[in-house]
Amino acid sequence: MATQTELDRYEHAIKHLNRAIELKVDFVDAYIRRGNFHRDMGKFDLAIEDYNTTIRLTGQPAEAYYHRGIAHGIRGNVNKAIEDFTKATECKPDYAEAYHGRGNAYLFKGDFDHALEDYTKVLELEPGCGPAYWNRALAWLRKHEWDKAIADFGAAGNSGIEIDPLLIEELERIPTPPIQVAENVRIPLLETCQFIEPVERWNIQDDKE
Repeated sequence: MATQTELDRYEHAIKHLNRAIELKVDFVDAYIRRGNFHRDMGKFDLAIEDYNTTIRLTGQPAEAYYHRGIAHGIRGNVNKAIEDFTKATECKPDYAEAYHGRGNAYLFKGDFDHALEDYTKVLELEPGCGPAYWNRALAWLRKHEWDKAIADFGAAGNSGIEIDPLLIEELERIPTPPIQVAENVRIPLLETCQFIEPVERWNIQDDKE
């Protein structure tokens, strides 16, 4: 949740972006940036409206689809998020962030096989991407593939992500880790460059909009 200082900064930035859009109504980057600020403030309807405008204005809407997918995902509309991330990759086949976002959405939905495919695609496009290794490890964990999870957590650690030694120690228990590790462990999901909401805090639901 954004702090009051951050909210004040976002409001200030939005005022400048509003002025920029008034001066140039087809200023695509301004709509995307304003949408991102609205999203970070929790104003998802306004954010999605800005992304929709961007999609209408540009013939290269990959970034708008990507950011709209994030907004849908945070709102709990995981299926819509997957649709938008997919559209982003169709517009830009090497869009690693979009594959990563879709992998996260699949993971939230419990579709671990598709999540694994997307995280692996990210690693093909961006070798050594620590967050992709971390999130792929979570998918392996949910599938009870302990050795593969340990390997990917290790690769994430080698990339500079801090790994709790107790997690690895628990996974390495003989003969196998207890089922609670996969079902109850509270470890955060990582996006390409930042932490995002832990899996347990996403409201996964059937889309009704």
